[in-house]
Amino acid sequence: MGPPWKAIFWGTVGMTLSALVEYFVARQFHDTFDIDRWRTKLPPRWRNLPLDSVLVLIFGRFFPGPKVIAFCAVSTRTPMFKYIWTAFVSNLLGGMAIVILPFVGILKLPWA
Repeated sequence: MGPPWKAIFWGTVGMTLSALVEYFVARQFHDTFDIDRWRTKLPPRWRNLPLDSVLVLIFGRFFPGPKVIAFCAVSTRTPMFKYIWTAFVSNLLGGMAIVILPFVGILKLPWA
C-alpha cells in the first residue's frame, strides 16, 4: 500500500473532474427541462434553500442525493468556478475522512 496522501490526492482529482462533467450535464439538463417549475413543487424549506451558497455547495454533497443539489445549483446559474472549487473542497474533505477515520478507529473497515 502506498501513502494515504496519494489516495486523497487522486480521489480528489478524479471526483473534481467528474464534478466538471456533472456541471456541464446539469447545464444541458436545465436547458432541456423546466427545472424552475419543478422547484416550485418542492416543500418550502427546500425551495428556499440558498443553492448558490458556499456552505450548501460544499456540505450538500455529503447528504443523499447530491445530484439534486448539483442540478438545482446549476439552475440558479451558479458560476462554474465557484461550483468547481466548492466541489474540490468537498471532495478533499471526503477523501481525508475516508482515509483518516479508519486509522483513528472511528470507522471500522470490513477487512480490518
